[in-house]
Amino acid sequence: MTIDKQNSNFNFDYDYDTNNNNNNNNSKSKFIIEERRRIVAKLWAQSKSETEIARELHCNVSTICRDIKFLKKLSQQFVFDLAKDLGFYYKGCIDTMDQIQQKCWNMYNSDNVSQKDKLLALKIIKETCESKFSLIEKGPSVMALNSLQERVEKIESSSNNEYR
Repeated sequence: MTIDKQNSNFNFDYDYDTNNNNNNNNSKSKFIIEERRRIVAKLWAQSKSETEIARELHCNVSTICRDIKFLKKLSQQFVFDLAKDLGFYYKGCIDTMDQIQQKCWNMYNSDNVSQKDKLLALKIIKETCESKFSLIEKGPSVMALNSLQERVEKIESSSNNEYR
């Protein structure tokens, strides 16, 4: 279900009340907040101010400010989680380029492929070599990021153990 903010006078000025024990109301309020935050993210990406967004959604500026703060934290967590998996994605990209090169070499060496297609295959091989070299060149910085990530996790876990 999507709420059409332009054709509705729906009140988005609603924050989740943790004291409310009614599960049905909790899920409705969570839905309203999530829907509002999706719209806030879209409008914020369009460079609208908090005041403009609040006016469009018929809610308080303070609500929009809290939503933007929440969305920023969510984005930071996304980037942080992505950094954890950077080595895996990095290796996947290099493996994919190897597969592309292999397919292109097979095309180039085939007797059933036209000269034009063979030249295109060579062009792709050249481009993947350049891209692969660029990735490999950046490898040490990727490894440094992973090393820093591991250090941060060790520090966080040791500090969490101290407080127990």
